[in-house]
Amino acid sequence: MTDVPTKSAAKRSAGQNAEKTKGEEYEKNITEHPTITSYLQSHLQYPTSQFQTPHKHDQIPQLHLYPTTKMGKSILLINGPNLNLLGTREPHIYGHTTLSDVESNSREVAASHGAVLESFQSNHEGAIVDRIQAARGKVDGIIINPGAYTHTSVAIRDALLGVAIPFIELHVSNVHAREPWRHHSYFSDKAAGIIVGLGVYGYKVAVEHVCVNFEEKEKEPKAAL
Repeated sequence: MTDVPTKSAAKRSAGQNAEKTKGEEYEKNITEHPTITSYLQSHLQYPTSQFQTPHKHDQIPQLHLYPTTKMGKSILLINGPNLNLLGTREPHIYGHTTLSDVESNSREVAASHGAVLESFQSNHEGAIVDRIQAARGKVDGIIINPGAYTHTSVAIRDALLGVAIPFIELHVSNVHAREPWRHHSYFSDKAAGIIVGLGVYGYKVAVEHVCVNFEEKEKEPKAAL
């Protein structure tokens, strides 16, 4: 005996088809919306044309219009005058590792902790001041090797204090074992920490220290209101 669909069953089926059609139209509108398409291009690095009509072998990334994870902490690494010569300048003091290697390795260490690191180097005091000021409200911590400006620059000191970003002072060589005039620093009394004489390995220590401190602060409970 053949079952005859009831009116209620037919009504449910029609409703399900309508919902499916509505869902397909919504998905189509979402992927073709100019604002969201722009978001996909800039954040997923996936061409719009490929996203709309993918090749069967393409792997389309999972779409999250509303990210559920917090962005990583931001660290600014600043190197002062002559540090662009790392690897070739007095290698018996500073070693053979280049600044490019230092910056690349530092970014990798930061990324391993879920942080983002930007690097900047200049031989000019004003440029360093400008970069520090530009970081205000955008950077969670600064690692700075001021180079020779360590012993002379009130301007860079004032810039660091002005943006109120905690910073670590770093030196590749042991400045206290060198000329007496290198023993004085305009930054040490305000630094959150000082790393001296560990060679370029000091950069790794500095990045990890900043990352770990940030992670610990995130775990602290909020104060009761």
